[in-house]
Amino acid sequence: MTSRPAARQVVIRGEDPDEFELFRDRMVQDLDPAGSLEGLLAERVAHLGWRLRRAERLENAAWTTLEAQHVGKASTLVRIKGMGRPEGQGPDDEEAVLARVVVKDFGNAKVLDQLLVYERRIENSLYRTMNELRKQRLMRGVSREQSQEEVSSVKCEVSSKQSQSS
Repeated sequence: MTSRPAARQVVIRGEDPDEFELFRDRMVQDLDPAGSLEGLLAERVAHLGWRLRRAERLENAAWTTLEAQHVGKASTLVRIKGMGRPEGQGPDDEEAVLARVVVKDFGNAKVLDQLLVYERRIENSLYRTMNELRKQRLMRGVSREQSQEEVSSVKCEVSSKQSQSS
């Protein structure tokens, strides 16, 4: 398992190193790596999984922050197709706030867009690492099968030679 200093490289301020260690230990245990290469890949999967969870938390925090910036503003209400507002709700209803957040962010800061790109990159790394882990396991399985076939073949040759000499 990874030592505490390695956890400090993955865990950022505001995150609990003990929570990360528990998450990592469970992920590595679930992946059940055999050998140092699979162990390295399993650790990478755990680190990427942790970063992916962080990306989701950051996206939620960004939405909350952007929404808070737009509550109470009397700017023009932008309608999102298919999202009707029930009668009696004013310009600060959830739909209006969401619409202002999306329009402002997509037009200016693009924070949400950048977070999605960040999340997508982590997912791609996670999928590539999982694929490499699968390949290693498959190769290990094939190697094991080949070894068993070779052993069986040698046993057959030995028993064949023994029966010929008898």
